[in-house]
Amino acid sequence: MTEKLSPQDRLRLLRTLNGLPSSIFEEVRIGVGAPKQVLPGDGAEPGKRSAALMDWADSKVGCGEVKLKQVVDEVVAHHRGAVSPPAVSSVSNISVLEQDLQVKLPNNTLLELVHIPSGVFYMGSPTNEEGRYGYEGPQHRVKMPGFYMGKYPITQAQWYAVSLLDEVEQTLSPRPSYFKGDHRPVEKVNWYEAMEFCNRLSVHTGQQYRLPSEAEWEYACRAGTSSRYSFGEDITWDQVNCRIEKKKIVDGVLGIGRREIVEETSRGKTTEVGSFLSNAFGLCDMHGNVWEWCLDHWHDSYDSSPSDGSAWIEGGNSNRRVKRGGSWFNDPRLCRSAYRRCSTPDFRSRNLGIRVVLAPR
Repeated sequence: MTEKLSPQDRLRLLRTLNGLPSSIFEEVRIGVGAPKQVLPGDGAEPGKRSAALMDWADSKVGCGEVKLKQVVDEVVAHHRGAVSPPAVSSVSNISVLEQDLQVKLPNNTLLELVHIPSGVFYMGSPTNEEGRYGYEGPQHRVKMPGFYMGKYPITQAQWYAVSLLDEVEQTLSPRPSYFKGDHRPVEKVNWYEAMEFCNRLSVHTGQQYRLPSEAEWEYACRAGTSSRYSFGEDITWDQVNCRIEKKKIVDGVLGIGRREIVEETSRGKTTEVGSFLSNAFGLCDMHGNVWEWCLDHWHDSYDSSPSDGSAWIEGGNSNRRVKRGGSWFNDPRLCRSAYRRCSTPDFRSRNLGIRVVLAPR
């Protein structure tokens, strides 16, 4: 097994790769012997290109992360400042790497957060979007401040680590999930328990953690896109964990009667976080895997909704809270960027989890 980099060095390496011009990146690829076909096509965003090279390096046929870092350091040094690796500093129990964060939790567990840049987007779906529901509109302009969001849904390992912290308002079951696995998303947690998780995390770090507002969630999910999904107008089995039909053509008796059959429709369970490509902001599992609780009260439309990205907790139905993203159990229509649903705050399900936000200062 090849030697692994520390999580901090791995993030530093990924950031450096993201900043390499295409010509210098190609030098690195050749230097480590990575086949060109392991990378996405020309014009792919730097994040996808870098992630593909990192994945190859970490594979059975790859050179290993340590070797990749050595080659990157040599190439960068050769170009004498054409590229500058990002500096790392430490603040309290948070490691700051450019604009991404790592939060140290009990039990030697880390929580990765991605910086979501400020911007403006149109929230909701246009009236002509395929699969649209009426409560996804009216589409409206929202101006978003920058914030930090969990790269993944909260995992079972992270939930367990925070459950070890002192109680704020209520107890937390340390192992609530139906589908077991430290790197699977936590599920079967209700909205009140999700709030307790955020409160304990806030006390532990001295920072304000909370559930995302509905606007923050959709803005982060879209990552600059206006299509049905952050990957385009459609999603595939290899991009998300949801109920997508895989079809194949089979021959009848003696090759007569070719027909199309459904091979598989659902994985039937959660998958480990990060099993699929991230969106352009670097967030994984925003479509499918598990629903994610938001702060907002349920409203039947966006009439008079906030335009600053804040949670809409005035009016509406406070006995129902918004959840976003769809799950392993749902079909693609319910996993669209604009789709919204609600549940009572005490509701639990094996397809419902959480993702956290670090509030802007």
